[in-house]
Amino acid sequence: MNGSGKSTILRAIAWALSWGGEGFPEGEWQHFLRGDKSRVALHVAPSGGRVYIIQVSSQWDKGWDEVEHLVQSAGLENPTIASAHAPFRWTLFGKPTFAHPFTAATYAPVRALSYLGALANEETPTHLAENSFGFESTIQNSAIQLWWVHLFSRRALAKERRQEFGAYDEILARLRDAVKLICDDSDLELDVELGPIIEPRVVLHGKKLNFSQLSDGVRTTIGWIADFMMRQDKGPKSVKEGLLLLDEIDIYLHPKWQRTLLPAMRKAHCCPAISQPLSASCKKDIQWAGIVSSPSPAKVASR
Repeated sequence: MNGSGKSTILRAIAWALSWGGEGFPEGEWQHFLRGDKSRVALHVAPSGGRVYIIQVSSQWDKGWDEVEHLVQSAGLENPTIASAHAPFRWTLFGKPTFAHPFTAATYAPVRALSYLGALANEETPTHLAENSFGFESTIQNSAIQLWWVHLFSRRALAKERRQEFGAYDEILARLRDAVKLICDDSDLELDVELGPIIEPRVVLHGKKLNFSQLSDGVRTTIGWIADFMMRQDKGPKSVKEGLLLLDEIDIYLHPKWQRTLLPAMRKAHCCPAISQPLSASCKKDIQWAGIVSSPSPAKVASR
């Protein structure tokens, strides 16, 4: 239901996980909050690490009985201040295993992918969490295009040198198959234009298109799927878990295509439904969770 606070819940979760960084739009968020009791508590239970609780509250907030009861029942240790800057503080209960973090990113429906003309020489983001909680600003257009081109070029070089190239094929196949589901085009292909400018292309319904030529629905969907896959690919190999916060990312999609979002997410991020087997190319120890807000939840959850 529109106006029920779906986006607010997603952004409160991101607020807690950001610890005052990672591109979260905190200035705008503070203007949205009202009163000195604006606060959030997040109970995190990663499968491969220790349970912990993050509480964000104003610096003059005297206490939160419900959180204190939860902390006691979980047997967590004395609280520590994880981050603090006016007018909020992030209090941590427990000791998370930061040696095995999870990839987390937030996305909103934006036309971030576009024709560049020339690719930058330096890749961004420079680290896994950079700008990952920006919602409208999370998707890194230049970085995605450079990553896309590098996958093709490294695969070609590996083939020429008779070296292993399966890892590049596997990433490209997951991205391609996810976009195929969204676009309902079984012949869709990902490509790279070699000249006069090297740039990514999508072969859709027989036409080779750059990002600016794609429909809004396809463009926004490729944007957040590719951005999250890029962050996972560039991150430490020890990262086995991921968290996606998706805020109404289906609004540009045709109702028929909205029903393909969850299957596409599973294709892209190796997360099968309970009744579906993992594909041979997916690692069984990779897990991710997605929290999705949508004006049409029945359609998005229908597959």
